[in-house]
Amino acid sequence: MKKYFIILGIATLLFVALGSTYAFFYINVDIGQFVEMSASNVLLNSSSQGYERIVLESGEGKTIDLNITNDTENSLYYGVWYEMVEPSTISNDIIIAKYISSVNPTVGQLTSEQTKVVSLYVENNTNDDIIFYIGASYNSTNELNLPTGRTLITAVDFPSLPPNAPVLDNAMIPVMYDTTNSRWVKADSTNNNSIYKWYDYNNKQWANSVLVSSTNRSTYQSASVGTPIPESDVLAYYVWIPRFKYKVWNINKVIGTDSYNAETNGIDIRFESGTSSTGTISCTNYSFAAITDDNMRSETCSGSNGDYYTHPAFTFGEDELEGIWVGKFEVSSETPNIQTNGNYYGGGNNTSLTLRIKPN
Repeated sequence: MKKYFIILGIATLLFVALGSTYAFFYINVDIGQFVEMSASNVLLNSSSQGYERIVLESGEGKTIDLNITNDTENSLYYGVWYEMVEPSTISNDIIIAKYISSVNPTVGQLTSEQTKVVSLYVENNTNDDIIFYIGASYNSTNELNLPTGRTLITAVDFPSLPPNAPVLDNAMIPVMYDTTNSRWVKADSTNNNSIYKWYDYNNKQWANSVLVSSTNRSTYQSASVGTPIPESDVLAYYVWIPRFKYKVWNINKVIGTDSYNAETNGIDIRFESGTSSTGTISCTNYSFAAITDDNMRSETCSGSNGDYYTHPAFTFGEDELEGIWVGKFEVSSETPNIQTNGNYYGGGNNTSLTLRIKPN
């Protein structure tokens, strides 16, 4: 399912001693469609602000990306805030920015011509739709004079957003490994069955699926959860990788300039919501068809060490993906012992083989 971003703009007008300058405020909200609105000018007082009206249905959660640009010649102090409309007060069942999935804080400084992306996660766990405003205010000093009813967001920075749930192709069967009986069985695709749970990211249990032959496919699709699926019926094993970004530690590929020890401590990975791209690093990859110099076989990136990069595997052409299915094992063939010119081909340069993704 494709998801797009609504891009809503409010251009704010700031009067300073040197004349009129501008600051721009945009919100991207993932609501399943693309809408563009023209920017409007708002006369500002000592604390300028731009905001947008957000509606969350019951049980709905989404990521809001605030792209805040200081288009003035002076540094500005900014702060992100919310204001409840319906209901008028917030409850424990309403989450406003429980997660901050970007490196940029909700309060800070913007130098001249600087842009920061602040990503917030909001969620409505009530039985009714809710309406609230979310916005940013600016000032030339480190003080924001927010009107009554508006609350500055100072959310806790959690390691990651909840990972995107796996999306099954019609031919796939969800599976989990039964450690007691050492076999693969059909998992609960709704992930509600505690015994045959499909995935549990908190306990590092990834979502797996298999492809089976068309002869038995309908049998397994209609089978109850817990039904064993013998390897003899499996054509390929896959694992779901949810959309994520990672913290870059050596953007210029220069020895001794690592911003953190990714090799020893692991790569800092944070999941993203839906098809949101909250990484601030952008890279241009060269087309291999046009490469004539081995030194060109790399990408050119803009950003800094410590910034996050949304992994490019989740961009397929012009489509942004919520996740990808990856083969759990090396791609081989169903006839691994075919001999050609004295060589054995379990895969390789042979167009007559039938692909498999299986162990051993």
